Amino acid sequence: MTKRDASPLAAKKGSGTPVWVWLAVAAVVVVAAVVAVVITTSNSSDDLTSAEVTASGSVLPTFTGPGSPDPARGTPAPRLKGSTLAGDPITIGGDGTPTVLVFLAHWCPVCQKEVPIITDWVAGGGDVDGVDVYSVVTSVDRTRGNYPPGSWLRRADWPFTSLVDDPSNTAANVFGLSAFPYYVAIDAEGNVVERVTGELDAAGFAALVGAARTGVPVTVESGAATPT
Repeated sequence: MTKRDASPLAAKKGSGTPVWVWLAVAAVVVVAAVVAVVITTSNSSDDLTSAEVTASGSVLPTFTGPGSPDPARGTPAPRLKGSTLAGDPITIGGDGTPTVLVFLAHWCPVCQKEVPIITDWVAGGGDVDGVDVYSVVTSVDRTRGNYPPGSWLRRADWPFTSLVDDPSNTAANVFGLSAFPYYVAIDAEGNVVERVTGELDAAGFAALVGAARTGVPVTVESGAATPT
């Protein structure tokens, strides 16, 4: 009687590739697929929540709000180098273009109200010609609501490029942020024209854009603000 092989996975003469080889190949394919998913997810525009920020120039004094002259008005604004939500390099300042910065925190309820107001104003034909508008995503906290900020802004159809602040909130600090939302209008010479904090309506934001374009300070009414 011919002795039979006791192992069901053993290769028989002429039976082709052993079963264990196919199992090993299948395992490798599964692992590769999982790695591909992880890489794709980590590279998504929603995932960048902090990045290195380099600031040059003088640090602006902390903004104390209306009621007293702003000592930063007419002084050179800091320049920023960092990354967008998609991980692309970005430089803000120093190119001779009037600029408005909108500092946002994903967990700030006033910011969550403000983003649709500005988005709708732009979609309705709001004039930003000749003015660069950037948002600065800062004070990111994964334990607080509306995280991650990139996903929030994408859902809101936010029309402007965002710079992502670092864990130390360097961008926010050098511009003297004291509460959210926070706005800085900068003229073509790179000087601060106006700083505002709190809730703005469409007319208020339009006035801020105009201040950056003309270099002439304006009175912008603001409402509630969320402390940092």
